[in-house]
Amino acid sequence: MPDLSALEPVVAGPLADLVEGVWDGRIDPTIVERCRRRMCALLDARPDAGRHATAPELTGEPDDRDRACLAFTEQWVLDPHAMTDAHAAAVTAVLSPSQCASFTMALAVLEAQIRADLTLRALA
Repeated sequence: MPDLSALEPVVAGPLADLVEGVWDGRIDPTIVERCRRRMCALLDARPDAGRHATAPELTGEPDDRDRACLAFTEQWVLDPHAMTDAHAAAVTAVLSPSQCASFTMALAVLEAQIRADLTLRALA
């Protein structure tokens, strides 16, 4: 498979920096990993696309906080134009304002990483 850093080094470095920021602990890594996995399933990507070395192994069922974040993630991926205040309210009820900002940026970065993986696999 082609390597993003070889094909587009101007993009690869900043994307790698953003990815590290996703996993820096501002958001519970369990939430990030559950949402990354859900994105992979929705986008028909490899289950490990965008998986970070520090991502936790998931055990147990998602809690209410995880479910709110997963529902937001599904809407984000499937139909972002139909995102409503109710979607945001469900997340702001379980995350602080700072965490909400970090969470939405994490979704953007994870989606970019997963879609880049899909594109590079198509080029292989």
